[in-house]
Amino acid sequence: MRVPSRRMPTYDETLTWRSKSVGYGIVILLLLWLGYGIWQEPQTAFILLGIIAIIFALGYFTAENTTEYFETLYRKRENEDIGTFARSLDYKNTDSWVIRAVYEEINSELPYDKTIPLHPSDSLKEDLKLDDEDLEFVLERIFARAGISDEAIEKNPYYTKVETVADLVAFCDYQPKEKNGHS
Repeated sequence: MRVPSRRMPTYDETLTWRSKSVGYGIVILLLLWLGYGIWQEPQTAFILLGIIAIIFALGYFTAENTTEYFETLYRKRENEDIGTFARSLDYKNTDSWVIRAVYEEINSELPYDKTIPLHPSDSLKEDLKLDDEDLEFVLERIFARAGISDEAIEKNPYYTKVETVADLVAFCDYQPKEKNGHS
């Protein structure tokens, strides 16, 4: 008997103690280096601090514009949900786990705190602002959650043709399922 997609496990992406320690160590080293620089060469260090402040300010304003963009997109689609998305696809011939995994994992990668109702025609890069690295992470999580094999993806007819959300669903649905799948 087929397990409903709503019972699909979430993708557990936890950082190990070692990776957290490395990250904290790098931050501490950078702060020590900056402190030493201020003590040894105050003028150069303050110029560096000014450059860092400008970079953070530009990042802040870019994030504000991105939030505003996704807020507008959310308001336009406020009455839609994953059911609307699924019905706009060939859901009777598409694995429901793939549909749910694509919908949820794309949303987990978006820099917005609400679930954006997706449309199959949404461009992954232009409309959803996902770059190639984001898409790699999304694909990895979709494969893990939906029980999809990552073998021979180059042989998938959609391999170089994934531009929209519908393309991503088709690409993932075409891939073979792993032996310990969800059916």
